Amino acid sequence: MKQRIAARTSALRPSVASVATCLAVTVPAWCQPLALASIPPPAVTTALPTNIAGLVLLQTQPAAWQAIARFNPLPAITPTAIPLPFLPEGIDVAEDIQPWLGDRVAIALLPNEAESSNRNRAVLLAPVKNRPQLNLFLGKLKSNRGQPQIERDYKGVTLLYWAGSPATPIDAPVPPNQAEPVPSPPTKALKAKPNQTKPLSLPFPLPSIPKPSLNWNQRGFAIALLPNALAIATSAEPLEQLVDAQTSQKPLSENPLFQRTLKQPQFEKSLVVGYGNLEGLTQALVPLLDQAQQSLPTPLPLGSQLQTLTQTYSAVDFSLWAQTEGIRIQSNAYYTKPQPELAMVVSPTANQILVQLPTNTYVSSNSRNFKQQWQRLEQLTGDEAYSKLALKAIQGIVKDVTGLDLEEDLLPWMDGEYAVCLFPTTGGLFNYINPRLQMGLALMVQTSDRPAAEAALKKLDRHVQSTLKKDISLVTRPIKGQPFISWEGIEKGKRLSVVAHGWVNNDTVILTTGIDPMKVLAPQPRQPLNRNSTFQTATASFPQPNEGYFYVNMGATLSMIYGVLLPDLPADTKPFVQAVQQIVGNLRSVSSTNLNTAEKQQMDSLFVLNPKPVTRPE
Repeated sequence: MKQRIAARTSALRPSVASVATCLAVTVPAWCQPLALASIPPPAVTTALPTNIAGLVLLQTQPAAWQAIARFNPLPAITPTAIPLPFLPEGIDVAEDIQPWLGDRVAIALLPNEAESSNRNRAVLLAPVKNRPQLNLFLGKLKSNRGQPQIERDYKGVTLLYWAGSPATPIDAPVPPNQAEPVPSPPTKALKAKPNQTKPLSLPFPLPSIPKPSLNWNQRGFAIALLPNALAIATSAEPLEQLVDAQTSQKPLSENPLFQRTLKQPQFEKSLVVGYGNLEGLTQALVPLLDQAQQSLPTPLPLGSQLQTLTQTYSAVDFSLWAQTEGIRIQSNAYYTKPQPELAMVVSPTANQILVQLPTNTYVSSNSRNFKQQWQRLEQLTGDEAYSKLALKAIQGIVKDVTGLDLEEDLLPWMDGEYAVCLFPTTGGLFNYINPRLQMGLALMVQTSDRPAAEAALKKLDRHVQSTLKKDISLVTRPIKGQPFISWEGIEKGKRLSVVAHGWVNNDTVILTTGIDPMKVLAPQPRQPLNRNSTFQTATASFPQPNEGYFYVNMGATLSMIYGVLLPDLPADTKPFVQAVQQIVGNLRSVSSTNLNTAEKQQMDSLFVLNPKPVTRPE
């Protein structure tokens, strides 16, 4: 037994070395990718070239979606929201495709080649598990659309091409030789369904939402019959490139960058998986970005910015799956080489600032060490001119609004945890703007250098007084014996507090929109956010430790928004508002967290959904 364990450990040593830092700061479940290496990769990834620019893998079997069927679904994140691309009109996916379809479809972007045009490089690759059923589908396709204009052999692979309508230019290459058409079995014609393609059938109903018409018959339509997959594109050129890669390239499944995605513990249960090679994506997207910006009065150097990212990152991926609470999404950006200086420092007191946020918070975001985060941002932007200009613009805005220099007055003492939150309260700046806006906004910062923070606050107060002069006065207001500075003005004979700041303990300062909102927070809320059951559900499954949370209590936030907006909306918008409420009302909360290791940046998001009502038999 010990020998077998030693042998397996030896075989896995390179992988262990590559994730050592990650394992040091995350839960033991992160070891699971190492145990998944024996799981066969999706069939389509063995037919795609290793240098692919990017792809999305979509789970197509209805049974795989049962995990999400217990929720009231959100159409925006299910495959029924849009039809599979490149399929012509009249296709019934459940009837014509699923009988022969394997478990994962790939929508892939092939890399640009020097000799190729900048035409569409996208390909739909569908695994074939039942060849006779596929032949029936091809026969029905020919019966519906007619015999293809081109049907020929390309390096042992049958290519079929139908030209689009004259409204769309076609870039079909002229074939060097024309093979005899393969006779199609006599079958019934495809059902005519103008201007729509029936999506995958799933085991739950969806709200009726109008979808835009996609007339794929105006496009070219090409098919390549690969040994174990069917490839579809709008022209024959990318399919020929795909066939060429079968002998000139290793398969994507053997690419070490993509294998990291395959070995994620959630891969098998993921409904959608995405992967991108940064270098390939850059080659594909830069020409498109440059072309799109030609019509802008002041083009932005987006292409050069994207190319700069390839110096730091090698690949990105994301996964979407269902878990007990709702829908989970994880994304990763992998460094080209280890960046130990960017790895987060584990703190035993992480996220302790949450005790200063009230339990009924609408929206909050907390993290730590803004000073270090700003330095990381400067390091990642490097010498790229536009990024440096953007950072300078931020510093200029801070200077104009507060009178404080970001580098000299703020960053030196912003080395602890910090949080921003929007919470329900009466009085304060927002309530003065609109009586229905009963909410407050607060910034909280922990520091190891209180004197520097106090100096910055005094400088801020002086800037406000010198700018607003007689319109504002600074008044000291006590809350439970603790002094707070209140910025106050007088309107219609009534004194109004619009900003307040002060210390709630030795190392935590709070700035909020008035003295009345401050009373909710100081010295501590009666019930803190970290004890709220909605917040706990939204964050309990996230990796620990992390660099903080973004959190939205959707129920409370939507109620607040409805109370502010609905009374003023025209009556004719009621149907649209009801449709929106039907969808977003299924969300209990939205939350996310991030963490940095020496190998990657990771972000996790969770959409907590209402389960379907239980129908009891009569």
